[in-house]
Amino acid sequence: MSLAINVNKVVKVLLADGKWHQVRQVRGKSTFVIDAYEYIEEHKSAVEGIPSTGAIWSSGLRTRIVCPLTSILAVMQKT
Repeated sequence: MSLAINVNKVVKVLLADGKWHQVRQVRGKSTFVIDAYEYIEEHKSAVEGIPSTGAIWSSGLRTRIVCPLTSILAVMQKT
């Protein structure tokens, strides 16, 4: 059995800086997404190799946070 985390219900993320970071909700859904990520420059990869798994979310109207999945210590989700 696994511990199921519903990404649509994530409301805060605890990062290695020891702070809980707010996850913006849009129409009742979390903006938190887990996917492959890479650094790009002028529409092409800036770093060669296999993309890592990361997370991205909006913390405000014009602020997005992107990090490797390994930077996340915990998530808080609404029930």
